[in-house]
Amino acid sequence: STYRAAIQKLSAMNIAKNLKSSIAAAALLVVGHSATAQKTLLFEISKGNERPSYVYGTMHINEPGFNACEAKLSGYVAKCTTFSGELDMEDVQPTPELAMKMLMLNTSLSSLYTAEEYAKVKAYLEEKLGTMAAQLESFKPFWIMATVMQIDEGMTVDSTAVDQVVDARLQQSAKASGLKIQPLETLDEQLGAIDGISLEEQAQMLLESIDQDEDELMDKMKACYTKADLDCMESLYNDNRFTSSAEGVLVLNRNKTMHERLLKLIESGESVFCAVGALHLAGEEGLIELLKESGYTVKPVNYLPCY
Repeated sequence: STYRAAIQKLSAMNIAKNLKSSIAAAALLVVGHSATAQKTLLFEISKGNERPSYVYGTMHINEPGFNACEAKLSGYVAKCTTFSGELDMEDVQPTPELAMKMLMLNTSLSSLYTAEEYAKVKAYLEEKLGTMAAQLESFKPFWIMATVMQIDEGMTVDSTAVDQVVDARLQQSAKASGLKIQPLETLDEQLGAIDGISLEEQAQMLLESIDQDEDELMDKMKACYTKADLDCMESLYNDNRFTSSAEGVLVLNRNKTMHERLLKLIESGESVFCAVGALHLAGEEGLIELLKESGYTVKPVNYLPCY
């Protein structure tokens, strides 16, 4: 089948094509506390008489129902001068250097587990990936987990699939409307964040993901998201959290960086439409609370998802 053929063609370089979604896919379970009781994914942020900016929570998966939001959001985007996503979605290109960052040097997957644990991981990967599983023996466990999640969500080596996530579509629409594109992170920073999780912790995360019913969990996460319900996402997080260091690396530390760079743009006079993964909005250390602490008024916009 086409699905099976795509799996067979995967390589480190092809996974690099989908880096825009890999980190977010593997981090989907790491969400924080609810930012507001009102169910919304869109917030207006302002201070004084300056032009308002907007923060929108996305979900980085490739499903048509999730990724047709740019028309509904276009009126808000049009009010702004700058579009800021996590990355510049047009500027991520696969290179041998990127591929090498996904690989383990001088160690292998089997060395991170007991014999019993490795047998479990190997059987799982063979079930999910077929003969491709053997080629991932030298991959860092995080990227193995991200690869499985990508494939489960329909991400193939076809880069056009990645281009259909709402983050990419919003950026394309913003650029066509003349907005400046100013990402809040670089790819090297995102890759560096992953390396902040030890290989042992990554191996444990992969093992835990096998024990969970990922399909059921993802369906629940989608249901929360389609209702714009951050409280619902918080509940799933509390039941399925990874290690605290992984949460810090994948979410909390990045929240601080995004917050600082978003503030710098706004305070330079830009009106920004910011679109980042919804998990970055929530929590006491999420973007919404960080913006409030910086003296900004954050007002939920009466917006429902476009599903």
